[in-house]
Amino acid sequence: MTRTFSAEASTRSTTSLIPFLFVCLLAIGALVSCGEDIELGPRIKPHLSPLSFGDLHPRPSGTDPDPYSNTYVPFEWTLLLQSIGTDPVLVEEICIVGDNHNGEPGDNAFSFEGPDILEIPAQREAAVRITYDHTDRNIDLDGDGEPDPDHVALIVQSNAMDFPTLVVPICGRIVSTSREPETFECVSPVQAPAEGVADRDLCSFGG
Repeated sequence: MTRTFSAEASTRSTTSLIPFLFVCLLAIGALVSCGEDIELGPRIKPHLSPLSFGDLHPRPSGTDPDPYSNTYVPFEWTLLLQSIGTDPVLVEEICIVGDNHNGEPGDNAFSFEGPDILEIPAQREAAVRITYDHTDRNIDLDGDGEPDPDHVALIVQSNAMDFPTLVVPICGRIVSTSREPETFECVSPVQAPAEGVADRDLCSFGG
């Protein structure tokens, strides 16, 4: 919750603000900033919406990869893990599960690098770079006439009190250049634990 100053408070003299500023400085020293509440302990900001990379096209033959392209694979995205509590978040394990391109076990289309730091200080963030790439287009697996997207989940295991097992659904689809981009539902191949609950076995999920 963000607190706001009243109109009456904003008209106070500079002298009357001195005690208030002193209290603010003490609060900052305790990792509680004036104007906002910070939850105690290690906390990580949840990602409430899946990451959908949408429809992408195979890289044209003879061209170099361009990770900054929004049209062709490889496609890169930087996910920020934000430490929002009063204590550092210690990343214990990170993995991608459910990565079976076109239903082929072990045929991966996603990879990741990072995080750049494993101990994320309070009110700081760490970066994880996710890459989506494959030479084969997605095919129709369920017989509805539409190519089926790749659905995976990035799992972050940490000491966070709120989301010790953070599940971030990610999806993408590689289609012909003649096909117009379309939207599709992005679902996780694994069930996210309830808030405050850890599932340390999720990285061994083989689906």
